[in-house]
Amino acid sequence: MKSEKSKKIIFLINSLEGGGAERIVLTLCEGFVGRGNEVHLILLYNRISFPIAREINLLILNKNRNHNLITKAFDFLALSFKLKSYLRTINFDPQQDIFTSHLPFSNFVSWTAGIKNHCAVIHGALSFKYKSSLTRFFLKLIFKNKRMIGVSQGVKNDLINYFSLAVFNVGYIYNPFQIEKIQKLSEESIDPPLGNYVIHVSRFIKLKRHDLLLKAFKKSELYKSHKLLLLGEGPEKEYVQSFAVELGIDNYVIFKNWLENPYPWIKNAKLLVLCSDHEGLPTVLVESLICHTPVVSTDCRYGPDEILVGDLEKFLVPVNSPDQLANAMIKAVADYPIISSKYYDKFHVNHVLDQYLMLNK
Repeated sequence: MKSEKSKKIIFLINSLEGGGAERIVLTLCEGFVGRGNEVHLILLYNRISFPIAREINLLILNKNRNHNLITKAFDFLALSFKLKSYLRTINFDPQQDIFTSHLPFSNFVSWTAGIKNHCAVIHGALSFKYKSSLTRFFLKLIFKNKRMIGVSQGVKNDLINYFSLAVFNVGYIYNPFQIEKIQKLSEESIDPPLGNYVIHVSRFIKLKRHDLLLKAFKKSELYKSHKLLLLGEGPEKEYVQSFAVELGIDNYVIFKNWLENPYPWIKNAKLLVLCSDHEGLPTVLVESLICHTPVVSTDCRYGPDEILVGDLEKFLVPVNSPDQLANAMIKAVADYPIISSKYYDKFHVNHVLDQYLMLNK
């Protein structure tokens, strides 16, 4: 039996270009490196947007940056073969070492390679993505007897119920958060100061429901004393800008592109709002609580009801309800419970790493 430090920890993901899942995998890698483990990060494609610690063993299976659906199809078997070959090279022991894949294409490559004791990590609710009965039928066949981990209890239940999976093959592990690092970064100053403001942090895409937020912000009349800061980029940004003009509140709405360090902006906000139609485990809610910033959220599937618990439950509102969202925003700005560590300790990176180490026990 290997000691925890002698275990090899291997992560497979499509690339390091993007947002949530990619950052989560890097956080896990850094956490295990800090514990003295031998960490291998395997990328299917050569697209990297984040710095990688030199202690992490990096392998890129396909160094060609340009690919499309057709080349992906041809790559599929080659990537599976290269993956299996690399694991043999590093003497991967499926009974002792930990191997997880992240995002659908990496999961399918791993399954094709036939990696024993492999766990596929599911970062969102697949029932929202794969709605056709035919796709669902084929995925049921593919997922059968596969080990899968959801990033929230809601995602776990979604897998079990929507794809009729065996309960003992599916678990959940929350995403990791480097709490002390986030709190330290949040202490940096912001320039220029904004005064009182409400913040929303996400990509500008339809499911994030910026339209709902703008309606609620107007109904709440918080614009009389607060600005609304929308932090992010995405294809719906121009529409949201024009909708703010249509509502007559554009003078009170500030658009800001992605920032390398968003935490000071979250910390200094009077309120953070999430109004999505669905999520997996909304990272920004946990980050806001870590920064001790009040939160209001739609009670969407999945994740918010696992984060806003206890005294914070009353700040969950139904999806697609601008009136109730507006009322919750008013109440949160006026009086919010004290945010203590009991609300975010379960997301601490060390707790999450311990759970990953239990995958082969």
